[in-house]
Formats: sequence, structure tokens, C-alpha cells
Amino acid sequence: MADSKWNLVKNRLDEIKNWIIYESATEKDIYTRLQISKNSWIKYKREYGILTATLFEAKKYKGQILVPRLVQTLEKLAFGFTEHEAEITENEILNEDGEIKITRKIVHKKYPPSESAAWKLLKNYSRDTKHPFLDQPLDHRLKEKKLELEVKAQKLKEDNDW
Repeated sequence: MADSKWNLVKNRLDEIKNWIIYESATEKDIYTRLQISKNSWIKYKREYGILTATLFEAKKYKGQILVPRLVQTLEKLAFGFTEHEAEITENEILNEDGEIKITRKIVHKKYPPSESAAWKLLKNYSRDTKHPFLDQPLDHRLKEKKLELEVKAQKLKEDNDW
């Protein structure tokens, strides 16, 4: 029974990756969707490096997409911005031609610069141009190295060279 559940997970790895990237699914969401118990999920993550690698890659890719978007939003908030919004109102008044009069007006909302957004940007900024907003670059490199080793171990295990 456990093997069939693993095959279900194995066959849906790409789908799991998309859930994490595009739907911001948590691991709990994933194993609930797959109808797998939490203990089985933990067991599969421990035993099968390909699952761990898929989860790590998806989270890393999501971070590569999400962090620049968040940085842009923080910059926008830090410097302040103006938002233009169209507002349509319908009046019950009829013209001479018997048509309903529709009025449109554009609302300009001004947002002042945010000190807290500027503070967050400066607090997390580093001079590394490749990854300017990594909190702990050394920790990230260690995770990548661990992932590489897990993938190699999984390949050796599958090839019975273990």
C-alpha cells in the first residue's frame, strides 16, 4: 500500500511543484490534496531525495519570482505613489433622447512615502548583486550542497550502488 502511495506522489511531482510556485501551497496542503498522512509524507521526504529536491527547487524558484516582486512593492511604498482609479456612477436622470446619463470620474489617491518600507529595504539589503536580499547566504549555500548530496545518494540508491 505504501508503495502505491509513493507512486502517486512520484507521478505528480511536477504538479506538486506548480502548487508550491503558483498557488503558494504548503506541505500540509499538498499531502492533504494527495490524501496522504503526515507521517507518510515525512517518511517519503526522508527516503526519497527526489521529493525533497522537488520541494526545494519549487521553493527556490518561488523565491526567485516572489522576492523581486516584493522588493518592487517595497520600493514603491518607500518612495510613495499615486493611484488613478476610474469611478463610474449611473444616475437615474434621462436626457432629452431618453438615455440614462452615465458619469465617469477619475479618482487620484496619493500615498505618502512609507518609512517602515524604506527601513525594511535597507535592513535586508546586502551588497551582493546576485542575491541582494538573502538573509543568510551561507545557510542557503549549505542547503544547496545538502540537496546535491541527497540527489546523488538517491541516484546511487536507485542504481543499487549504495
